[in-house]
Amino acid sequence: MSSDARGAGGITPGKAAAFAERAKRLNLLIQQARYFLATGKGDAGPLLMEAQELSAAHRSELAAAAGLHAAPPSPSASAAVAVPLHLLDTPAARDLLAILEEAQQIAEQVDAERGRTVGEDIPLLPGESRGTDLAESISEIALRVRVEVQGARGRE
Repeated sequence: MSSDARGAGGITPGKAAAFAERAKRLNLLIQQARYFLATGKGDAGPLLMEAQELSAAHRSELAAAAGLHAAPPSPSASAAVAVPLHLLDTPAARDLLAILEEAQQIAEQVDAERGRTVGEDIPLLPGESRGTDLAESISEIALRVRVEVQGARGRE
């Protein structure tokens, strides 16, 4: 399957590595919370809250990557009118894509500072992020806009 066919929903090597890093972070949070609860030497609340949020995001992204949906689409969603091609590749959409690409680069620096990245040895598809937190979220939005802007070319 090509990277275009996979789109944002496929599990690429970069995404798999990001999932593994997130699972590692979840495990660490749980271990720290258990230690705080057992010893009384810290507040486990913030750790558990972060673990809960991270777990929900992890579960949601894995389900999306596998093509699973938590709930069936609503009737109104299936009746939605598609955006006409001439509205996809516009100057504003290209500006948005440029801003998202710049934001992704900065977010990758932030993720790296926080130790939330995949290793350089992990192959990535074009546009994928080494960051596994903020940069990953931004890269998913950028991918959607990139497909809208660049994918619409030559199809009119």
